[in-house]
Amino acid sequence: MLEVVFLAIIVGFNNLFGAMALKNLSERRWPIVLVFGVFLFGVTFVGASLGEAASAGIPEFGKFLAPGILIGLGAWIVSTAFRPRRVQRGWATRLTSWPGLIFFAFAFSWDEMLVGVSLGLEGYEPLAIAVAIGFSSLLFTLLGTYLGDHLKTAWQKNSHLLAGALLLTFGLVSLMSVLRDGTRH
Repeated sequence: MLEVVFLAIIVGFNNLFGAMALKNLSERRWPIVLVFGVFLFGVTFVGASLGEAASAGIPEFGKFLAPGILIGLGAWIVSTAFRPRRVQRGWATRLTSWPGLIFFAFAFSWDEMLVGVSLGLEGYEPLAIAVAIGFSSLLFTLLGTYLGDHLKTAWQKNSHLLAGALLLTFGLVSLMSVLRDGTRH
């Protein structure tokens, strides 16, 4: 279960900076927190359930797929740190509306979905995964809305680098564990 908590913190940390960016565009704090918390819980639950269901059909392959998902996700997040981020002011109003927040949460939810699939493949209970990641995402999103009032978006690049590097490291450690002794737990 420590693995679930560790990954929940990493994924939640990534949401911190998305919330900071949104808060810089809007004075609305609670809609951001509510949409992220509810949406990311649901997406994680779906991902974990899919991973759990898939693990029954691919037991040998699944032990390599779970770390592979984390490694791929980590590499993708690191790559996003080097993309230019230009937000036009006209998009600010649309992005922080209810439909805009749902779209933003959906765009941010792929990492939660993939981490959920990875942990589901490893046999963790989907509801426990969703609660841990949903709660972590909720806390980091709330913190991000408060920090968004004070910090600049330049921190976004560093957050993506850190979150991606942590996922890459965790995925590589998991893969080495599988290769070393052939088991996950």
